[in-house]
Amino acid sequence: MNPWLKQLDDHRERAGLDRLMPDADHAAAVHAGPSKARGLGDTVEKLIDKATLGQGKRIAERAANAMGKKSCGCAKRRDWLNRVLPYRRG
Repeated sequence: MNPWLKQLDDHRERAGLDRLMPDADHAAAVHAGPSKARGLGDTVEKLIDKATLGQGKRIAERAANAMGKKSCGCAKRRDWLNRVLPYRRG
């Protein structure tokens, strides 16, 4: 195992974060598998998920709630982008 990852795992364990955050093996298993992206919306969603370490939806929901909105609109935006810029099949 990479020494940096070992150090990170040790730190997470000492801080009690191992209960709250999935380990790297779990994250790799969750994100593994063939891509079923229908369009640009799905790709943007995946990029945001990776960039925010899987917390993008939670962050967006909290920001929307702080602004008095019921929903962040992520699904609506994803579906719109998928309709406007779909990937060709075939």
